[in-house]
Amino acid sequence: MPARIPNSVMETAIYTRHDDIVDWRYCLTRHAEADFEVPGTHIGMAFNASASAIVADRLAKARASE
Repeated sequence: MPARIPNSVMETAIYTRHDDIVDWRYCLTRHAEADFEVPGTHIGMAFNASASAIVADRLAKARASE
């Protein structure tokens, strides 16, 4: 059973369909505005420019909403 995220927390899910470690379908929040697909692999996400850009954008949006 998924945990409830408080409305004050900006939920974000970054996933890749080429993970090979975690089934990407388990990474979805079921909220299209919070789910972001990037190319690459599970291990590669630490160095993935697309993932880094999403994190930076989401952090900026969270900060702006404070």
